[in-house]
Amino acid sequence: MSNFQIVVIGIFIVFIIAGVLTFASFGGFGGGGTSYANVTVWGTLPQETMDNLIKKNTINAVYVEKDPATFESDFVNALAEGSGPDVVLLPQNLILKEQSKILTIPYASYSDRTFKDTFVQEGELFETPTGILGLPFTVDPLVMYWNRDLFNSAAVAVPPAHWDDFYDLSTKLTIKDQSSIIHQSAVSFGEYDNVDHAKDILAAMILQTGNNMIGSSDNGPVSTLSDKMNQDVAPAEAALTYYTGFADPLKAQYAWNRSLPDSKAYFLSGNLATYFGYASEFPDLQTKNPNLNFDVALLPQARDTASAATFGNMTALAILKNTKNSAAAFHAIGLFTTADSIAYLTTETNLPPVRRDLIAAGPTSAASTGALSTFYTAALQSKGWLDPDISGTEAIFKTMIESVTSGQDAPSEAVNSGSAQLGEILRAYATLN
Repeated sequence: MSNFQIVVIGIFIVFIIAGVLTFASFGGFGGGGTSYANVTVWGTLPQETMDNLIKKNTINAVYVEKDPATFESDFVNALAEGSGPDVVLLPQNLILKEQSKILTIPYASYSDRTFKDTFVQEGELFETPTGILGLPFTVDPLVMYWNRDLFNSAAVAVPPAHWDDFYDLSTKLTIKDQSSIIHQSAVSFGEYDNVDHAKDILAAMILQTGNNMIGSSDNGPVSTLSDKMNQDVAPAEAALTYYTGFADPLKAQYAWNRSLPDSKAYFLSGNLATYFGYASEFPDLQTKNPNLNFDVALLPQARDTASAATFGNMTALAILKNTKNSAAAFHAIGLFTTADSIAYLTTETNLPPVRRDLIAAGPTSAASTGALSTFYTAALQSKGWLDPDISGTEAIFKTMIESVTSGQDAPSEAVNSGSAQLGEILRAYATLN
């Protein structure tokens, strides 16, 4: 062999030995015994819910509820101080940003086949070429709530199933006076600040086209936001054009402007026919207006969509690299994600399960079977993307929308600019990692 071949083979041997030693130091993520130390888990789910789950399923864990607003900073600061939890309930929008702090579970310990057979498709965001960053725990899909009374009054029998249905629906359900002042709206599309979940709604429209907004390259993740995906018009541009059209007073579908209340408040007041929110908001809508006659439906799709999709907020149980109890942590997250544990969580949270076997079995709660059956289907359709910086991408989506509604940019220019800004964030991420 040449000297070059000898060097290459030597490097491979070093990596193999290092991998074996690393795996052994984790106790194979399962250990050989049956006694495990308690592990600490941080998350944003209610303390009582998690305490009951731990007790019911005899899980070797102590749960600490954290404020969603400070969750990321709390655990990052704790790690910097050499403390913190063994496991975190990691949201999918922190995967890329916090991946360097997460212990990868090798496929030898939890196979790719088992993972895909067990969890809904969005969970695959937590997979890497070398292993798994976390086991899916909750999924909260984006759905469409609709006001039955407003639909009935306009003689519209069923909620819209496709995005282009809203063109006709807007003329039937939007009420404007002679001065074009809106008194009732069909849909809250077009603006950013007074549309709850505007970023996620637009992201869902883009994800439905097959554009995941983030791609991979030899130099790390890259923006695909402006990619045309073999279409004449970039899917993100088409989605932005559609979304902002409902805020244009010169168009027939005009139904929304920035002077109106927040979309959720307007829906609760009975003046908005459709509200795009999360499954987790169902109890809140019922509580805040018990007299509101509303129902829930799946997120509309484009007519030529081959695979139905919605946006889903997902969390997964991820083991932190600084844990001293990797085997115990792996044992614990395995118990947290059994069918019994996830079924209990579904009952307590009214969220659909992340496990395919439980979705196949269907809802068991008669009181909320109607809504839950929709949520179950939405869970299967849920998708997400590797958001590199929540606040940074919020600013990008806000700028894209408002630059079009203000007339500053054409949709194509707004998307190209947004994609360039997203690329800058990703390059900064690559430099830090």
